[in-house]
Amino acid sequence: MGGRTTYYTYYGKYLINQDYILLPFAEFERRREEWQSSLNDVSIFIRPNSNMKTFNARVLTYNQQLEEYCYDSIDPNTLVVIASHKHIFAEYRFIIVDRKVITGSLYRKNGEFEPSTEIDPKASDLAQEIANAEWSPSSVFVVDIAKTLDGYGLVEIGVFNCAGLYKCDRSLIVKAINKIALKEHEEYYRDI
Repeated sequence: MGGRTTYYTYYGKYLINQDYILLPFAEFERRREEWQSSLNDVSIFIRPNSNMKTFNARVLTYNQQLEEYCYDSIDPNTLVVIASHKHIFAEYRFIIVDRKVITGSLYRKNGEFEPSTEIDPKASDLAQEIANAEWSPSSVFVVDIAKTLDGYGLVEIGVFNCAGLYKCDRSLIVKAINKIALKEHEEYYRDI
């Protein structure tokens, strides 16, 4: 999916962290105080740009040292996303197939892992709005939506093949993926 540098371009208006800055890790280290003051926050959120999770996303307070989190082994050229810290009340995962939200699940509530079939319609509506956008990373992908003090926003998108499904309805996923696989198979062989 190309990491955040790809989908932030298309889904930027949906992000919970619209004040993000994308830069090499070495520049983050060198200019950390500047970024922290520009984000007007005592804590800062940092995560890798890559979907490969070269390190775990963290919230760092102004005085915390990066070494506390073993960041000293990160390649200085690794692109990172930094943004202001947002308090997240709930996180939802939605499965998108052929531009439709097929199913979803609450997976985190007030910071605790609590998978549930409970879905806030506003979160589902935002996931469908993202699915309807002009650009799509794939015919099947996942969308994580969070509820914050500012409302609902996109946390990230991800590859379906390595995503946790939590309490999503697996039978709906299988039916939808089977249907799109057959459709794409027919289109492929029709075009050759």
